[in-house]
Amino acid sequence: MLDGGREKLTTNNAVELYNLKYDTGERNNLANSDAEKRDELLDDLLAWQKSINAPILTQANSKYSPGAGPKSKGKRKLSKNQ
Repeated sequence: MLDGGREKLTTNNAVELYNLKYDTGERNNLANSDAEKRDELLDDLLAWQKSINAPILTQANSKYSPGAGPKSKGKRKLSKNQ
């Protein structure tokens, strides 16, 4: 969980935190510079996951293939109304 646990949060980039009011492009990750807010929100998330009994994956999906998604059947021509 969390790519190494809480003790590695400052080095593994497993948690990201952005101020979307001022950084809509998510360019400035505040997770390390505002660790208090990061930890508060992370605690809230983990408590919520536990409260709804959300499953947390512990291993990668062996059937996942990045190139196997739905394929487009060609380019779609857009009309002037779209």
